[in-house]
Amino acid sequence: LGSGVLIVGQGLVGPHACIGAESSLMNPQVSAGAVLPARSLHGMPAAQTRERMRVELGRLDMADRLKDKVRGLNGGHRRRLEIARALLHEPNTLLLDEPTVGLDPSSRALINDHVHGLCEREGLTVLWATHLIEEVRSDDAVVVLVKGQVKADASSREICEQQGVETLAQAFGVLSGEREAA
Repeated sequence: LGSGVLIVGQGLVGPHACIGAESSLMNPQVSAGAVLPARSLHGMPAAQTRERMRVELGRLDMADRLKDKVRGLNGGHRRRLEIARALLHEPNTLLLDEPTVGLDPSSRALINDHVHGLCEREGLTVLWATHLIEEVRSDDAVVVLVKGQVKADASSREICEQQGVETLAQAFGVLSGEREAA
């Protein structure tokens, strides 16, 4: 992962899903509903898959986009579709690599709020790798990596306090040697 920030949830156990920085939506000609059934990978019956699709797309404010072609979806909708697909089998852990890069601020906020909500309501563990430090909340558990080495492991607020700075971006600067401590 190189340099970056990881937002971490609870313990890493059980089934998981992964979403990379690049889109995994292969065929832009198919509908959003056709993209979702990864059920064969998880042994889910068709009826359960349809219900899970309805639930996950509804949570992401996309229930009305089920029949839309992927090519007609904007970047934020495509990313939400990928997250819905990853959550179909109700994993315990979700691995997100730069999930909001290139998205508009409202799509980034919606995805960030949704994922935080899943952690709070359902105990989902999320490993969120990002360079968009402004997405990290003060109470998020954070591991700061610099050139593959752990430089800090605490809440965002605690890291800032430890470094004597106001923001996580400033703390990252200190920890990476790009900025002097206060």
